[in-house]
Amino acid sequence: MDSVPLGFEDQCRQHIDRFFAAYPHAVEREYVEDELGQLAISRIPLKGQREGWAAGIIFAVATGGYVPKSISGVSNAQFEAITRTSIEWSRQRARQVLEIMEPVPPADDSLTLPPDPRIEKELAQRLHPVWMTRKLIDENKRVWSSAYGVPQSDADTIEIILNLVRFGRVLFEAKVEIRARESRRPMPPFKTDPLDYSI
Repeated sequence: MDSVPLGFEDQCRQHIDRFFAAYPHAVEREYVEDELGQLAISRIPLKGQREGWAAGIIFAVATGGYVPKSISGVSNAQFEAITRTSIEWSRQRARQVLEIMEPVPPADDSLTLPPDPRIEKELAQRLHPVWMTRKLIDENKRVWSSAYGVPQSDADTIEIILNLVRFGRVLFEAKVEIRARESRRPMPPFKTDPLDYSI
């Protein structure tokens, strides 16, 4: 039976340690360690460079599952330099991590609505955030339709996704504010996110 290679966890942790030595507050380390531990005891073969898996774990946790995003407070160039992994490869590994940890349930055709032509036109005209893709909408539509037990439209699904992203942003800013107060340092100004959250 295939399994995770021996030494996988320790080897990945070396790369994770390097990231947190440079950016100790960019990501919640507890969650990164939890994801690493869960992967290490899985029965799924994880082949490839450990740098890539470590970067994927960090990216998956930091973006809250919305892989097209970037890590707040760390530029893509900085992330590539410290993880020694390209940003696109990190995103690909992050998707694999998310699929392993939270597999998408089988689609229920009776709850799956076809794409909305109006939304398709809006996507083509780039009226939505650049990371709002047809694939992301379809995956979330399948999950939330199953969760609610009723079909979710494209518009409903987009609203759910954006609300989750906004909620994650609020939690992150609150965490930064709490740490700034505890350290008695001025709260750093939040730069404008290059990925627009608005519709």
